[in-house]
Amino acid sequence: MAMTGRGAALAAPARPARAALAAMPALAPAAFVSLLMLAVALPIVMGGPLPPGDGGLFYVIIRRLMERPGDRSPLAWSGTELPLGYPPLGFYLAAALARLGMAPEEAMRTVALGGTVLAAGAGALALWRLASAPQAAWVAALLMIGLPRFWAGQLAGGGVTRAPGLFFCLLAWLAALGPARLRTRAVLAGALAGVAMLFHPEMGLYGAAGALVLMAARAEEGTRLGALGCGLLACLVAALVSSPWWASVAVRYGVGTLLGAAAGSQGGAELRLLVPLLPPVYGEAAPWPVAAVAMAGTVAIAARGKWLPLLMAAWLVMVDPRKGTVVAALPLALGGGEALWALARPLATRWKGAAAALAVGACALVIWTAARAHASPSWPLVKVSTAELAAMEEVERSLPPGGRVLVLAGGPWVRDPWSDWGPALTGREFVLTVQGSEWLGPQEFGARRERYRAVQECAAAGDVGCIEGWLRELRPDAVWVTRGCPCHEVEERLQQMGAAPLSGGLYLLGEGVSDNLR
Repeated sequence: MAMTGRGAALAAPARPARAALAAMPALAPAAFVSLLMLAVALPIVMGGPLPPGDGGLFYVIIRRLMERPGDRSPLAWSGTELPLGYPPLGFYLAAALARLGMAPEEAMRTVALGGTVLAAGAGALALWRLASAPQAAWVAALLMIGLPRFWAGQLAGGGVTRAPGLFFCLLAWLAALGPARLRTRAVLAGALAGVAMLFHPEMGLYGAAGALVLMAARAEEGTRLGALGCGLLACLVAALVSSPWWASVAVRYGVGTLLGAAAGSQGGAELRLLVPLLPPVYGEAAPWPVAAVAMAGTVAIAARGKWLPLLMAAWLVMVDPRKGTVVAALPLALGGGEALWALARPLATRWKGAAAALAVGACALVIWTAARAHASPSWPLVKVSTAELAAMEEVERSLPPGGRVLVLAGGPWVRDPWSDWGPALTGREFVLTVQGSEWLGPQEFGARRERYRAVQECAAAGDVGCIEGWLRELRPDAVWVTRGCPCHEVEERLQQMGAAPLSGGLYLLGEGVSDNLR
């Protein structure tokens, strides 16, 4: 019999209360994983005069936004002019913090750290909704933190756009997995993906693409076509929400600038399927235990008919290979968590502590993997030291405006923060800077990456003749041999040629050196 009157009034609040209690189990892994991400990230992000990794170009954009908010003219950057086409929200957020009294570089550090921690929590919530059991969700959320591909790039200075973009991307996936009606989910997911795009274009793209595949894959039999249509609706909403950015860039610089930047971000065809599956990526140090577990588990459960993690990881990288490894960490972690729980479940029927032991073991493995991440040859969070910051000040004092600097780091360009922060802090041209050139089109972006690789391979090999050839071609006014570069033969040759050594590995190339190079 239905209750009426006072009894109904007293019973009415029970439903939201029960709903809140039902949500509590999902909040526990989200809170724990966020705290774990904070514990992993703090030692990496803090310390040093600048945020780790790249960020110099974004520092220049934030400074100009603070000084000349309405200026949308091309940006003078390391000897070239870049169209100011980056999505604006990350820069506005950092500039707002700076106006409150925080130094711009510290504002960048704060936004990158906060966005990454929030993204970890959102990822844990998404895994809770996707996993077949709470135990599998717990393990998957831990494995996600054990994949540095998920967080390493977001903690850099350049994470001022990437980290909050990743957070809103994952919020879009959460909306797509929510309990609301299908069309409501599509609109909400699309709106959140649009906000992600206003922080970072690729993260917005992944937000919409991930929402599409999740809505279609999770739909009930007979509703797949409608779910796919709603997924396409989410993509349309994302485009509309982000249109103030991309439409203004298209009007100001032409559609070709947007298409060129998008094409420049793509890797080779071989990257589209292999990169999310094979380490090392973004700081995964050998022997890659978490990556191996995640990838093997994803393949294993696919062989048993659970295809979503593998298909979603491949789909995200096919959409855009450049950052696909970041968001593919979540489905790979899901595959690893499901596989580990499938192995542990029979033991759990005989030992009540099996699930807890599995979670503790996964947590220990995550911490060990994160502690070793800096040993990876692809680790992007190299820090500029106080002494190197002083060397940049020496560059500014010693070289006139228009002076050119060649950095010899001996490794890949993603591990060279000096060629990115150098032009930002000195106003001089660093001739091998790659950051930002994706906005000059795919040919220029590819040419700069190839030139950087060729020069650094010569430096690492100690090929003095090769370096002399590049000095003749690039005509720098100074050479900066950074710490860690195995460039002793090159340094000896520079001194023999009469280059003037300064502090911090800097060598000024005067007229005498130029004569020797002719």
